[in-house]
Amino acid sequence: MSAGTARRVLVIGATGDVGNGVTAAFLEAGWSVVASSRREDSLDALASRHEGASLDTIKGDLDTEKDANALAAAAGELDAVVVTISLPWDGGMLTDLTFESLNDHLTGYLRPHTNAAKAFIPTLKEGATYLAVGGGTADFITPGNSGMSMAQAAQRVLTVAWSRERKGKGVVIRELMIQAAVEGYGEALMPGADVVKQIDVGRRAVEIVEHPELKGTVLTIPPRAGEA
Repeated sequence: MSAGTARRVLVIGATGDVGNGVTAAFLEAGWSVVASSRREDSLDALASRHEGASLDTIKGDLDTEKDANALAAAAGELDAVVVTISLPWDGGMLTDLTFESLNDHLTGYLRPHTNAAKAFIPTLKEGATYLAVGGGTADFITPGNSGMSMAQAAQRVLTVAWSRERKGKGVVIRELMIQAAVEGYGEALMPGADVVKQIDVGRRAVEIVEHPELKGTVLTIPPRAGEA
């Protein structure tokens, strides 16, 4: 990269609560951001909020490997990819769930993360970072939210497995686990939980990407991170 050229990050799911914070924080840190979402109207709104910033948008999704590969091709050369996508959980006790409904959630949650990892990790340049954002319910299991916990725990395993299988290949692979509710949808989903601001999630993502020397594959935003 030549002197004076901004580092380039793709934020997948850039129009959600977490994605908004990640996008804003990377722009704040002087990065060139490519924001991706499946909704063009949401991308237009995001671009309007950051008018004049170094921000490009791409409409795309991760529903299939073909879709993920197309997104990777459209994004071009990157210094980092941050995957902020999630899937809402409608709740329900395990005793009341069918295996089919649980499987639908696990598949809907894990398929896009799997497709993203397969499309981006093998093609990122040496020294780039692939950062998946996940949730702390992987460890904090409460009645009615166990399906979400299972999906987020599986996402963590997926990221750690990619990191170990690709060890020595030159790409830093990590997960940022948010052990708090993110302002917005997360507050309603987990009433009474500690709340972290969207921009603070983003700043933690920037810190992880900009400091590859940090130890560990799974790094966190702890429950009290949102407090002054």
